[in-house]
Amino acid sequence: MEAVTVTLHSIIEAGDEVIVPSPNWPNLKWAVVLAGGVPVEVPLCQGVLTADAIAGAVTEKTKAVVLSSPGNPVGTVTSAHELERIAAVVKEKDFLVLSDETYSRLFYGGNTPGAVAPSIMAVPAMAERTVVLSTFSKTYAMDGWRLGWALLRPRRLLLLRRGIISRHALLRSRNMLAWQPLRSPRIALQRCLRSMMRGGVCL
Repeated sequence: MEAVTVTLHSIIEAGDEVIVPSPNWPNLKWAVVLAGGVPVEVPLCQGVLTADAIAGAVTEKTKAVVLSSPGNPVGTVTSAHELERIAAVVKEKDFLVLSDETYSRLFYGGNTPGAVAPSIMAVPAMAERTVVLSTFSKTYAMDGWRLGWALLRPRRLLLLRRGIISRHALLRSRNMLAWQPLRSPRIALQRCLRSMMRGGVCL
């Protein structure tokens, strides 16, 4: 949540619009409002926020679009082809993508533990226009531990400076156990995903 909040506070001026999928994670649209923006909810088509739907919602006030794939709450994975179509709209209309990839490792990708859902950041020329938002919470079953990140190109780091300064009150101390997955990420991830797949909780 902190990465989402910092990013939104960094890019939004009063009245800017942010396209968000509907249905969505409820905190998302309120984070846009708290940053002074206007959430523009766009219905999903067969569980996916499509390029056509995004293009139809873009105005001169559009600052960003939020993608969630695998989607929260519906769980649908946006195909690489559709991400390329979305990227074309983003480049033509010139706005940013906030790519919520919280569940990127929790889906049946050929039933292979550790498979990763397609990311719009991998589309040519999109790394400069994308901020990937993610967390250890879901992949490593660490809900409530508040350990996540924002991934963006180095030259974009200054983009977040204003948000970091204005949102410092959200920072909290880290439990040292929260860093354990970084020490053996592949082993921990494989165990976690195998357990989830046996229990039938993967998206």
